[in-house]
Amino acid sequence: MSNSKMTNPKSPIKRMPKIMSEAKINKRLAIEVMGWEVKTRGGQKFYPASKYRYLEESWNPCKNIAQAGEVVERMRKVYSFQISNSVAMWWDVVFSKDEKHWFSYKESAPMAICIAALAALGAVKLK
Repeated sequence: MSNSKMTNPKSPIKRMPKIMSEAKINKRLAIEVMGWEVKTRGGQKFYPASKYRYLEESWNPCKNIAQAGEVVERMRKVYSFQISNSVAMWWDVVFSKDEKHWFSYKESAPMAICIAALAALGAVKLK
């Protein structure tokens, strides 16, 4: 289904407003979830991850499901995690802790994971 059909005003599915840029989401996840800091060597910025070294522009868990999986792996040290695929191929992600729940409902699984992770950390307020 195309995006134009998803924005039909009569559709029961409503598009969430853009909260922050993808680049900002990626950077906040690197710093606040993964615990990395940006390093510079030879004019290139990178995150010195434990398993890999990511150039700043190549760390994109908003689009890369393997990198979003690293976010989930880190978050699961503190939060429980659920993901489901629902109507119209949208993804519902929930992080929970102490009977509190933070969720995101997005068209892509990686973006849903990223937004829910930031919401759980208090970086994003979802209505």
